[in-house]
Amino acid sequence: MIKVKKVEDLTPQELEEYNNRQEDWEDGAVDRAWQAIRQQRDSLLAATDWAALPDSPAYSQELLAYRQSLRDLPEQYTNPDDVVWPDNPLEG
Repeated sequence: MIKVKKVEDLTPQELEEYNNRQEDWEDGAVDRAWQAIRQQRDSLLAATDWAALPDSPAYSQELLAYRQSLRDLPEQYTNPDDVVWPDNPLEG
């Protein structure tokens, strides 16, 4: 069984290590958010791959613009909390 300590019961060395790990985790929050956005974007692109073929009945300039907007998302925003997802023309 693993014995869990409360933060207030840590030695100074353990507390320093704990604080360093917390800082490392918090420092990586933005990177993790961008990674989640890219994964969602990739999923949305994959879901419309079939419609992006010129012989698809759903093919349209609106769809191509939507897919381009998805690809451009990471470059359009500096803060992942500000991302606004484009509307999928196939759902409207």
